[in-house]
Amino acid sequence: MKKRVLSLVLCGIMLLSSVPVTPLADIFTIEAYAGDITELEKVYESVPDKSQWGNYIDTSLLEAYYKQAKNIIDWNWIRDYSQAEIDQAAEDLRKAINNLVPHTQSISLDKSAVSVDVNKTVVLTAMLGPENAGDPVTWSSNNSACVSVEKTDTLEAVVTVKKYTPSKVTVTATSNGKTAVCHVTTLNPLSSVKLSGDSLTLFEDQSKALSASALGVDSSATPTGDVFYTWTSTNTAVASVD
Repeated sequence: MKKRVLSLVLCGIMLLSSVPVTPLADIFTIEAYAGDITELEKVYESVPDKSQWGNYIDTSLLEAYYKQAKNIIDWNWIRDYSQAEIDQAAEDLRKAINNLVPHTQSISLDKSAVSVDVNKTVVLTAMLGPENAGDPVTWSSNNSACVSVEKTDTLEAVVTVKKYTPSKVTVTATSNGKTAVCHVTTLNPLSSVKLSGDSLTLFEDQSKALSASALGVDSSATPTGDVFYTWTSTNTAVASVD
């Protein structure tokens, strides 16, 4: 504990007389004991500059404990705070600094472009800068009728292709006004083949043309990619196919 001494000197007053007179007062000393604020000053100096406080989500506790620490540092020599009060103020301010949660400054996705089949899903993960940013991430699709996106975790979302579209769909992740996008190409894989006729009745040496059409998983659209047809007969001695 530091000892600070304030001395008040009262000068003796001598009567104007030929007879010596004893001084009315000697030196009086007033002593005050102030707690050690060394650690509190260190914590106070570690507080981020006020110009940066806007980068954090909630600084209300920091503001309160910063003000408290400043008052103790400025007025300890008069107020004479106890060491327990000083130590508690340092601990409160330290916790307020450690518990600061920054705003999102940047966002990116683990995938910038994906190709997904109809009725299939893909998981997208957002990455925030800084890593401990506390702003929530919201997700959206510019064509939710064909591609939906649903948040499943703090930083994850599931993208589902519900319907084929020839246009790319953009899925956007947003946090604190910052955005990142993933371009989704929908694929309509082959599901089945349909013939122009279910059955035929032919006489010997008679022939008839059949046509085939491919159906995608999304039956309202043709399959994506090339489709190759192979024709076969289960009994070529009776009916051949060319």
